Amino acid sequence: MSVVSGEKQPLNHNASKNFFSKHWIVLGLAIALIFFAYASIKLVFVAFETQPGCVPHVKGSANESGRHIAAKSSC
Repeated sequence: MSVVSGEKQPLNHNASKNFFSKHWIVLGLAIALIFFAYASIKLVFVAFETQPGCVPHVKGSANESGRHIAAKSSC
């Protein structure tokens, strides 16, 4: 098909291919974002759920080898 008036015809044969590929990209990004949000929320939840209340520790000075004391006792 030739164009006599010099107007360019739009190429529509790739339009449907571009339409579907853009949707796959958007869908993939949405899934990645949901996964990242879920993982972040899960990490925060686990961090708050596993906090120990009061852990027994050595009281006194930590000058001896192998002894550790709490910086500030919570008990």
